Amino acid sequence: MMISRGLFGWSPPHMQPLTPVSEVSEPPESPSPYPDPNETGGTATAAQAEDDEEMEEPDEVEPPPAAVPFSQLFACADRFDWVLMIVGSVAAAAHGSALIVYLHYFAKIVEVLAFPNDSGHQRSDSQFDRLVELSLTIVYIAGGVFISGWIEVSCWI
Repeated sequence: MMISRGLFGWSPPHMQPLTPVSEVSEPPESPSPYPDPNETGGTATAAQAEDDEEMEEPDEVEPPPAAVPFSQLFACADRFDWVLMIVGSVAAAAHGSALIVYLHYFAKIVEVLAFPNDSGHQRSDSQFDRLVELSLTIVYIAGGVFISGWIEVSCWI
């Protein structure tokens, strides 16, 4: 029988009941590492001494593998790989610098909307034409970011 699933694989509770949980918590299986203040006698100190002896035995830790020097990092790369890395790096630089260019044009849009022209009156036709021009420039920047991001990722994968 097929169970219909909702958004993100969830199904209604009547189709997939909740798992019951015990109201009483289980006691821990291991004893508490803290000494019991109600306990009398030397058993607590003896147990601590045994724990200390067990803790002193260090396990042999394997040393980490030797790091590869930067000069050997691309030892197997051929000329085509180098070309792809260079093209991907240039596309990544274009992708990153697009934010600065976008912010520049966004500031120009704010300036057109906020400040009137020299005579003190806002002319709606020239203002609208300038907004259309700046908006299209931002759309072109977005297209360039999409293309440069695609080139960046496809060259570095």
